[in-house]
Amino acid sequence: MNKYFYFVDLNEVLIDRYPARISKYLQENYNTSNFIFIYSEKYNKNEPKNLPEGGKSFYIPDLSLKMINELILKYPPNSLTTIAQRIPDMLMLSIFNKINIPTFIVQHGLWSDKLERIPLIKLLLSRLLKFRNYVKYTISLCQINKIPIIPTLIELYKFLLVENIKIPNTKFLNTNGLRAQKAFVFDKSWDEYYLEKYGYNSMDLIYIGNPDFLLLKEKNLNIKEDAVCYICQSLVEDGRYQLKDYEEFLKILNDYVGSEKKLYVKLHPRSRKEYYRIFESNKNVVLTDDFPVCEYYIAHYTGMLALAKQCSDNILIWNLKDHHMPNYFYQFASVITDNITELKDFVEGKSKQNQMVSYSKLSNEELMNFNPIKVIADNLVRLS
Repeated sequence: MNKYFYFVDLNEVLIDRYPARISKYLQENYNTSNFIFIYSEKYNKNEPKNLPEGGKSFYIPDLSLKMINELILKYPPNSLTTIAQRIPDMLMLSIFNKINIPTFIVQHGLWSDKLERIPLIKLLLSRLLKFRNYVKYTISLCQINKIPIIPTLIELYKFLLVENIKIPNTKFLNTNGLRAQKAFVFDKSWDEYYLEKYGYNSMDLIYIGNPDFLLLKEKNLNIKEDAVCYICQSLVEDGRYQLKDYEEFLKILNDYVGSEKKLYVKLHPRSRKEYYRIFESNKNVVLTDDFPVCEYYIAHYTGMLALAKQCSDNILIWNLKDHHMPNYFYQFASVITDNITELKDFVEGKSKQNQMVSYSKLSNEELMNFNPIKVIADNLVRLS
């Protein structure tokens, strides 16, 4: 294979997630090292750490048409895979769709009806450079797809920030140039989301299962530690929750959970460790990137709730103060609360089970044979 598999994600941490896994599988099973990894933001001021030997990574803070076209000329593409459909992804999809290169998108989590954010002015001030770049990207994708700039910016604002429109109901975003040709999605339960929100055709969807379950593949789920695991999200990092309010919740965790049992804090790939300094003097608390198998789990509305449910039926969803909780995630919970007494009862094993639980677990056989990375990689080769 002389052409290159292109992968795009926001930052070096995310490049090390799905793109690194997919490319390593391709290298091992299809004897190729022709990989290009592109990211436009730095999270920890590092380079990707888990890429296959021979792969080339490019940090491009300004995704200009000139720079991308120069890369394409130097490294002819076999395909493009993005790990979401944000504005930078839409720009890259537009560029590659325009030159008839196969394009793909990978579902990267469990999404909800609405993602609440901090007030827009505060969000703009905290992400000023990012917003400036996103406006530039929008101008470029408008030029490629021959759609007007101002109306498209308004539609993107309504679609991505206000979330009160869907792409099929827009006048300018509803174009195949902005969509991947194929979407790798978890299962059929996401059909409505991709068809109605993004405008995909059912024939465009390829089912892979949730790649996060790979974290459980080598673990014995029958042996649970009598401990609590709190599953972090990038709520503050992504501008969806104020730090001072989040610190109030972390103090509750430290005082009422970390004082009773061993507490694992499962960090998000983009977690800022400085936000978790409250735990530094508590010997009962362990910050980890691993997914521990515990008797008890605490979370908000993370996709990792599906993994927690696979491990245990003791799951507490904590409703954050003055923050929207998507109803979809309640199906995983045995307890839903923002009450400290109920939190203490949960940790002590005294809680009554919530009857709303409806999530179906994978069987041991399904988990053993589970390999979504193989499904993605095989299809990249087949469809490119």
